Amino acid sequence: MQRKIKKPKPILIKRISKTVKQHSLTIDCTHPMYREQLREYYQEALTRGGQTPHVLEKAFSWHTNFAHQGTMLKKVLETD
Repeated sequence: MQRKIKKPKPILIKRISKTVKQHSLTIDCTHPMYREQLREYYQEALTRGGQTPHVLEKAFSWHTNFAHQGTMLKKVLETD
C-alpha cells in the first residue's frame, strides 16, 4: 500500500495588502547591502501617495549611477 505525500499548502498572498507584500519582498528578496536603501525609498514613495508608490527621479539616479559607477548603492551616489 502506497501512502500519499501531502503537498505543502500554498501561501495565500492574494489576501495580503500591497504594502505588506512589498515590505516582505524587500526584506526577503533583496541583497542585504540594498535593504536599507530600498526601505528608505519605499517610505518616501508612500509619502507621495498614488496607486503605485514611486520616486522616479531617485530610481533613475540609481540606474545612472550604475551606468557610471557599476553600483546602485546610495553611498557611492553621495560621494560624487
